[in-house]
Amino acid sequence: MIERLEKDGNDRDAQLARQPGAFSGSITELDEIQSILMHHSAVGASLTGAGMGGAVVCFAALENIDKLKEAVAREYYAVPHAHFPSSPLDATKHIHVTFPIAGVGFVVLKQE
Repeated sequence: MIERLEKDGNDRDAQLARQPGAFSGSITELDEIQSILMHHSAVGASLTGAGMGGAVVCFAALENIDKLKEAVAREYYAVPHAHFPSSPLDATKHIHVTFPIAGVGFVVLKQE
């Protein structure tokens, strides 16, 4: 793929963004989870925190959260992988839903 990109920088299938691990900042497992999320209506999904093992952060509409959780549980956690080949993992222990808070603001400290 890298050779194809060097020959033709417009080759969509050879672009680095489409190559798992192309920047040496990911692992196949996280790329797989990101792909599942994007395939099932995520607005965006990316890797974060790779220095401590990494995680996938996903942005999604509220009405799609259950659908996305079910897709990752079914398509990733319910099948054997190299790191847990003998039994599937309980996805509920690994999928965490959070909600945004208000934007930046001031904290007013009461002076005595």
